[in-house]
Amino acid sequence: MFTAVLLAAFGLAWWQASRFLPEAALMPLSVASLGTVLGAVQLVQELRGRSGKVGDDDEADAPEHAGGRRAAGYLAVVACYIGLVWLVGLLAATALWVASFLLLVSRMRWHFAVVYTAAAVGGVWLLSNVLGVHLPVGVLPILR
Repeated sequence: MFTAVLLAAFGLAWWQASRFLPEAALMPLSVASLGTVLGAVQLVQELRGRSGKVGDDDEADAPEHAGGRRAAGYLAVVACYIGLVWLVGLLAATALWVASFLLLVSRMRWHFAVVYTAAAVGGVWLLSNVLGVHLPVGVLPILR
């Protein structure tokens, strides 16, 4: 079920990106087409019964429903990041997300997390300036 939803989302993104101007469609079409193809392959494997359950490799004693919860958690994190981008802009959302991930999930020491977060945000900023991409600033712009 989860794979079918992701396949539909990537397919919709591919269809929408195909209507963009050629220069603007390059990255969205690349991501959406790859996601659609890989999602279709995964769905076929699941329907044939050849796909392992989520957690088979890393958690042998995981309950049956653990994979669905994990996938829902990942989607919730992505939804929060997208909401943050809309609210505070891409640079601030990236800083908040990377710092949160490094501190809470990776359990990195705070001073290393600050350095890695600054490097990630600096890299995004540098690439956007070199490539001439205007990043979303959000409805409450914090970093411009």
